[in-house]
Amino acid sequence: MKTENQTFRAEFGLFQYRQMNTVVFVAIAVIFSVSLMGNIILIHPIRLDTRLHTPMYFLLSQLSFVDMMYISTTVPKMTANFLSSNKTLTFLGCEIQTFLLLTLGATETLLLGFMSYDQYVAICHPLHYPVPVFKMICFSTVTCAWVCSFSNALIYTLYVFQLLFCKSQLINHFFCEFSSILALVCQDTSQYEYTILFSGLIILLLPFMAILASYVWVLIEVYQMSSGKGQTKAVSRYSSHLIVVSLFYGTTLSTYTRPHSLHDPKEDKVVVVFYSIIAPLLNLFIYNLRNKEVMGTMKKLLGYGAMENANDTTGINFILLELFNHTQIHLFLFAMVLMIFITSLMGNALMIILTHVDLQLHTPMHFLLSQISLTDMMLVSTIVPRMAANYLMDTGSISPTGCGAQIFLFLTLGGSECFLLVAMSCDCYVAICHPLCYTILMSQRLCLLMTAGSWLLGGVDGLMQAGATLSFPYCHSWEINHFFCEVPSLVCLACADTTIFEFFMYVCYILMPLIPLSLILASYSLILAAVLSMQSTTAKKDFMTRSSHLEVVGLFYGTLVFIYMGPKTYCSVDHNEVVSAFYTIFTPVLNPFIYSVRNKEVKGALRRWLEKHLYQY
Repeated sequence: MKTENQTFRAEFGLFQYRQMNTVVFVAIAVIFSVSLMGNIILIHPIRLDTRLHTPMYFLLSQLSFVDMMYISTTVPKMTANFLSSNKTLTFLGCEIQTFLLLTLGATETLLLGFMSYDQYVAICHPLHYPVPVFKMICFSTVTCAWVCSFSNALIYTLYVFQLLFCKSQLINHFFCEFSSILALVCQDTSQYEYTILFSGLIILLLPFMAILASYVWVLIEVYQMSSGKGQTKAVSRYSSHLIVVSLFYGTTLSTYTRPHSLHDPKEDKVVVVFYSIIAPLLNLFIYNLRNKEVMGTMKKLLGYGAMENANDTTGINFILLELFNHTQIHLFLFAMVLMIFITSLMGNALMIILTHVDLQLHTPMHFLLSQISLTDMMLVSTIVPRMAANYLMDTGSISPTGCGAQIFLFLTLGGSECFLLVAMSCDCYVAICHPLCYTILMSQRLCLLMTAGSWLLGGVDGLMQAGATLSFPYCHSWEINHFFCEVPSLVCLACADTTIFEFFMYVCYILMPLIPLSLILASYSLILAAVLSMQSTTAKKDFMTRSSHLEVVGLFYGTLVFIYMGPKTYCSVDHNEVVSAFYTIFTPVLNPFIYSVRNKEVKGALRRWLEKHLYQY
């Protein structure tokens, strides 16, 4: 039997209790999102701030990178298995996943050991810490950790996957984990298990013993200090480090140093969750978010740094103008915007959940609806929280990095929604004009390709415009006449010639809003002509249900064209803020109501979901 043609099937045993499936899945998805975004955000300030260019923060950035890669190797595939009925994984895919997990896991164990040594030198030998030789040693040890882990993972992965798998190809785990793969081998693996045990003792136990020894020396040094406050802070800090280290090393040692005969699949799944999903999240909070230097740099990049001297913020940060002032009427309007924001989040989240849990909504139309709900939820979250923080804290300061991130997210999400609306109009056209060919023309593969293309085109547009906008010199007033960072408002402040950029910006805006809008109008014209020629009342009702799509299209595209097709001379028009509020705040809250209240399938799914989860109590 050739191993190249084998396909493994993963048993998704982590969600074996059906009533808790959704709860556990959502919890793990939230942990994954927080861990992934948090580690990405924390790597950025360490790279930008020269004050953080020390061995300690270099090791922290490496740890964040490893955690980000580690959790991305397991959770996305586990999520795909949960959401789909196909839980298969190719032989090559399983081999790659195993190799990455072994490489990243071993690298993290060695990095934690190096970090403990770094802390020991910083506290017990502070005069030797800033020596350049120590920095070279730090870079060399990290390189050695990656090379050793890579070599170790490559050897063990190649060896185990060249064995004969003559038993069931059902992996009793939610990813390709070593002990579960060995259970499928029909050869004697006792000698191989001894080598795993020996390797585990070297890679896991030795760094763990070194960490414990370094913490003992550090605590001895701390207790010799005269400051009681310093002792308390040090004990609090290093005890939290020790808890995370013990959790990580304890669970990994339990997995990789036990004989195969002592492994229990159910217990292994729970143990693996701790070091593959929970530990990366804990590392984020323990090592980074409790670090004053890292948090200070993040606040500065986000524009919340204190304006104490001219070198810090006067020539660096933009100033956003508030949409509301502090009068009674505007306070009421601000409260209304917050209510709309919360309603939008809850409504779109409910649409996504219903589309996922109800089998009757597993159609191309509702899949595209869930994607629009996702973009709307992210779009309103990109604008309103920052606006609310500026209003409540009475500060509009935002750094160029934060402004660029907001422009990128806004344009990415807005561009993606433009193309997703086109995809929905195509779906509507096929469903009404070619109902017999609907399942063939609107296949799952086509829907995924259209969705991926929409996100990709939106991301490319956002990246190009954000980079080009922030490349201009801003020597005039740094006050942005808007409540969020938008390209036309920033172009007004540039003191360079932006004629060429504005020309390309117009071209981009013609491609992004007008061409999709023309396609949508053309498809609905064909639909209307086909419906008027039909005798069937069912088709007419279907058209009336789907035509609510036009209401959202008119509001969304109309306001976008008004803002982005206007020349630079109209930058100072005050009602631009009001117009922008329509497509950034009001449209996202209208979508779930328009698409759900007038959609019988969605209303039926909501009723069944409420009966299942609420009425039973």
